[in-house]
Amino acid sequence: MKMNKILLKIGLVAIGVSSSFATMAQDFAPVQRADRYQVEVNIVGRLDSKIDVTVVPPIMNTDEVIYAMPKIVPGTYDISDFGQFVRGLKAFDSRGNELKTKRLDENRWSISNGKALYKITYEAVETDGDGKADIFLPGGTAIAEDGVLMNNFGFVGFMEGFDAVQYHYEVVHDESLVA
Repeated sequence: MKMNKILLKIGLVAIGVSSSFATMAQDFAPVQRADRYQVEVNIVGRLDSKIDVTVVPPIMNTDEVIYAMPKIVPGTYDISDFGQFVRGLKAFDSRGNELKTKRLDENRWSISNGKALYKITYEAVETDGDGKADIFLPGGTAIAEDGVLMNNFGFVGFMEGFDAVQYHYEVVHDESLVA
């Protein structure tokens, strides 16, 4: 099965989005930078209404760091707690060694040895899945065989203290989906 990547540059504060396309899926192992997040959202398969997310955060300079998912999206006036849709969050150093993580609350995880942090991985499930979350659909996410409603804040978080840093976003998908 042929896979494609959609590349998007997204700034949390910015309104505009630029995009380009790549035709081959490769291992996601970007060089970690101080000035941006690098994110891969893999929607190939979309089994059980979940997708794989990999976040390479900016270079961290503290021993303990906090990864957070948004609690609220401006304009919705609702508390969404997008962390409730994250499953199996793990953190790794650049050699693939797992770092210790601890869930602090609905939306935040503490990661030990933050100076060594290279990437964070997890599965994100759709907000529209079981009907219990009561997330306004245009402000949430939906994952189906024939398409994905992708609101960044529903799939990707941020490091506390680094919430105004730019994002480089890649979406890996099979050829049955087009942007």
